[in-house]
Amino acid sequence: MNSYWVIYQQKQNLKDIVDIYAMAMRIWRDTFYKQNNHSLTKICLNLIKKHRDNQADMPHLIGQVINSYISVDLTDADINNSNKYMTSSSLTTYKEWFEKQFIEETQTYYSLESDNYFNDNSFSSYIRKANNRLEEEEDRVKKYLNQSTLKILLRTVEKQLIEKRLDDFYEQANGLVENEKIEDLELLFKLVNRIENAHAPIQLLFENHLYSVGINAVNCTKDTAVKDSRTYIEAIVEVYERFFMIVKAAFHCEPGYMAAFDRACSKFINSNLNTEQTQKVSSSAELLARYSDWLLRKGNKLDGDTVREKINQMMNVFNYIRDKDIFQKFYGRFLAMRLIKELSASNDDEEYVITKLKEMCGYEYASKLERMFKDIRLGADLNQDYITHCENEGIRTEFHFSIMMLTSNWWPVTVSSMFNISNELLPRLTHFKKYYMKRYIGRKLDILLLYSKGEVQTLYTKKRYILQVSFYQMNILLLFNEFPTMTVEKMLDKTQIEPNIFMPALVSLIKMKILNCQDINPDQLNEHFQEANLSMNNNIRVNDAMKNDKIKINLMKIQQANPMNKIDPNSVYSSVFEERKLAIQAVIVLIMKNRKTLKHNFLLSEVIERLARVFKPDIPAIKKCIDLLIEKQYMERDDKERDLYKYLA
Repeated sequence: MNSYWVIYQQKQNLKDIVDIYAMAMRIWRDTFYKQNNHSLTKICLNLIKKHRDNQADMPHLIGQVINSYISVDLTDADINNSNKYMTSSSLTTYKEWFEKQFIEETQTYYSLESDNYFNDNSFSSYIRKANNRLEEEEDRVKKYLNQSTLKILLRTVEKQLIEKRLDDFYEQANGLVENEKIEDLELLFKLVNRIENAHAPIQLLFENHLYSVGINAVNCTKDTAVKDSRTYIEAIVEVYERFFMIVKAAFHCEPGYMAAFDRACSKFINSNLNTEQTQKVSSSAELLARYSDWLLRKGNKLDGDTVREKINQMMNVFNYIRDKDIFQKFYGRFLAMRLIKELSASNDDEEYVITKLKEMCGYEYASKLERMFKDIRLGADLNQDYITHCENEGIRTEFHFSIMMLTSNWWPVTVSSMFNISNELLPRLTHFKKYYMKRYIGRKLDILLLYSKGEVQTLYTKKRYILQVSFYQMNILLLFNEFPTMTVEKMLDKTQIEPNIFMPALVSLIKMKILNCQDINPDQLNEHFQEANLSMNNNIRVNDAMKNDKIKINLMKIQQANPMNKIDPNSVYSSVFEERKLAIQAVIVLIMKNRKTLKHNFLLSEVIERLARVFKPDIPAIKKCIDLLIEKQYMERDDKERDLYKYLA
């Protein structure tokens, strides 16, 4: 009948003709449901309540009753539809006779349970109970309710178990955050995440706690940080990793919590007792650069994997440094010293850091650092070419000679004044200079004496020692190949080395008893012996009785007073602040060139936005640069609107 007659009648537009099953369901609804639906719904809701109370478990029976509610509204289209879910038009009886009362009962049930359970149990137990209840209700829908009920059911339960208790949640969250209860915080996060815009108070609690722990940790290093940057940076790293694990495990790296994490880290890293006592908000940048120098130098006693791990930790801290230009300056100078003095523990690690800096701050930020490495490689090739050239010309010397070629614009080095180089060294230096100038016509070549070094051997002692010396120490020692004894005044006259460089070099040789001063008591040669203890008339000679446990003796470590070999923080900061002025002016000109006209406040905000990646310029500095550019006629103020600037081509 369904296959032929019903289809034929429906084609004749007879709307009352339906499928036999649908007709049976209508008769069932009209003769049974309309008479008994209230008592049936009540029984069904009572079974669900018992199921919630773990007093009965009859999901199959409840499911059959629910299906009967749905079946009475089935249409021919629903019967022929193979989809799992019914349309809203086919759920009228289900929603009107069952779902409406079910939701009301659910609200009453969970309102009562929320009050009783919260008052009688710990907060930790409550959030577990709430989480379990939500999972149970989801499972209930899957087992015997229609899928359309899920959204309104969960929203009802969430209102009773979570939303009406949000103030209690915030109050209890403070204890969870302070005690860093990760498991409970994760449960709390999952519950609060169900309520729109409910995270802010917990995020603030987390941010304040992180800042408090962080500021206390770094402030505890205030007495050691300046001398030992490791304690300072490692305190920051410990706090960072500890709380990042909380953000990851408890809050699933949700953007709002990550933002709170970033704000707190930025605050305690850039402003703490270490920065306040030095009156430099950027001292964290300097200390991080000094830490990187320790990490990448030879002698740190760390294996390769540990170094790479600490580099990644260092870059995490770098991400929060506001004054990245100051870090760049210090890091560049430390890198130059490592490369010149051949103190880098690993070129791979050095290049890895530069790659990281490039990823975080752009190519231009790391371009000078990359160029330094390129110069070292080119210098090695030039060395080999020069050796081949000397062999071809038949030039032989009694000592090994090698050079580094440093491009002046890329290296933070100082060219010192020349002096009378010893006869043993001068011919080779002169020959190399001629070779270089012939090979690279038009270039200028300066010898960086301050950064040069060498090794000399003692031929006058029974045990032959090798002395590792600076270029100045070497020239002082080579004087004694010609003169057995000399006064300090004569040595200065012969070498023509500047006194402020000559005296520390001479004192270091006397302290190590390589040279003797007949006018000074040997007991005076301790750490307090200084240049002031020497006079121009003192006689200096080689110490024939020199003895040392080591064959190879490093004398450069003793020469600490050479100012050119030290990095002066004040000069670095002064250099950075001057470069900032130029950077601000350049950005202003670039903006005005593109915009032609721009309001004062918009110009300020755009300058700050463009420079924020490297440093955050303050408003007074930007205003000074604007006034300076107006004086230079790059721009002008509008005659009518004084806060409007015009670009002058």
